[in-house]
Amino acid sequence: MALAVTAPYTNAYVSALDLLQPEKLPIAFKRYGAQGANTYLWLRAMSKKRMVSRDTYSHWEQDLWNPTFTNLNLVAAAAAGAPQSITLSPADLNSLNQFYPQRTDIVYYKNGKKGIITAVDVSTPTAPVLTVYPVQDGAGFSLPQVAAGEELSIISNASSEGASQPTARTTSYTEFSYNTQIIKSTVGATGTAMTDQTWITINGLPGAPLYTEAMDAMAYRQSLAISHALLVGTPGDDTVIDSTTGRPFKLTEGMLTVANRLGNPLTYTPGAYTVTDFDNYGRILDREYAPNEVSYRGGLAHMNDVENGLVNYLAGTRVQYNDVKTQMYSLGVTQDMSVNIGFSYLTKGGRTFAFSREPMFTNQQTLGIPGSATPTTAIITPMGSVKDEYSGENRNIFGYCYKGYGAYSRENETWQVSGAGPGLKVIADDLQNMYMRSEIGGEWFGVNQWIVVTP
Repeated sequence: MALAVTAPYTNAYVSALDLLQPEKLPIAFKRYGAQGANTYLWLRAMSKKRMVSRDTYSHWEQDLWNPTFTNLNLVAAAAAGAPQSITLSPADLNSLNQFYPQRTDIVYYKNGKKGIITAVDVSTPTAPVLTVYPVQDGAGFSLPQVAAGEELSIISNASSEGASQPTARTTSYTEFSYNTQIIKSTVGATGTAMTDQTWITINGLPGAPLYTEAMDAMAYRQSLAISHALLVGTPGDDTVIDSTTGRPFKLTEGMLTVANRLGNPLTYTPGAYTVTDFDNYGRILDREYAPNEVSYRGGLAHMNDVENGLVNYLAGTRVQYNDVKTQMYSLGVTQDMSVNIGFSYLTKGGRTFAFSREPMFTNQQTLGIPGSATPTTAIITPMGSVKDEYSGENRNIFGYCYKGYGAYSRENETWQVSGAGPGLKVIADDLQNMYMRSEIGGEWFGVNQWIVVTP
């Protein structure tokens, strides 16, 4: 009788550990949250998108109608009534050695003195020399010293009676060229991995295989790569060759790179930001005929410096927070007041700076690695599409281009090459690969109005 009772338990013993489902929360918590790949979407929103059929593309920008010019070498102060010889800097000449100043132009010096160009010597075509006399020969009209690299301007012109018309001056244009960049990402899985079920809910799909999460991660990395190409990309010079294809790598130029090359790079001391820094920005923006509304976008450390500087500035004003609290109590509002230290806008000198944080500058997995300067970097640009001061037409500030022709767009291509899973098999391997490819590039307008602030 004992054997009949014990045999079933001996041969069919079941452990409770095999019966109970593990107590695991069926949701995967994203402990790193949003990892900051939204810059690509921000730039697309701020840009006017256009399709190009060549991997190199360009646009023309009109130069100043009345440009200043630069003295090449030190010129001593002249005696009363004596002339000066001003040699033009190479930067004042175009590819045909043409330049703006001409005979009979009135030159304005930084101390307010004025002279008139009486002769132009082009015997050395790459270094024209202007002969400038003071407009009067009295002692008070002597021309001052002009430093090497000092700017002078043309404010008017004067002719003698019976003189002929001056030589024609043409409006000049500058061409700016950019390249597209091919960015690719791939994720793959074996047929077995595609059917592995998990305990957790991934992207709203209970029990989904990790392959679904891998596809999302690929899309993130693609967006991250595009963001950085448009932010800090450096164009290649076709000297670095892909050993597999024998062709050069094509890279686009990012907005921070082009701003340092063609814009106005400035420096500041971290931790010592003051509101008077905006006065300097305003002078540069006025000089470049920028609009009154500009975007001020920086890394976390930089924006903290800006806010701390503004808080210190307000501490010296007559802002009375206690009076505000008293007024709130008089209206029957008795709850405690909270302090919200955050500045969205600053209007100074008639110009409005709109603040926002650039998450890519602080991303510790990319630009914000320890020791990098980008967390304390900011870029100041005109807002979106602005009205041209001369033509009255709206023009772009940010341009976003993608390669394509007709119905074929290479902006964001996604496709599968599969030998596993449902549907048609096109390869013999027990694999499914998903690919992403983007051929995109930046196109930046009016960079002379941009300012980069670095530590």
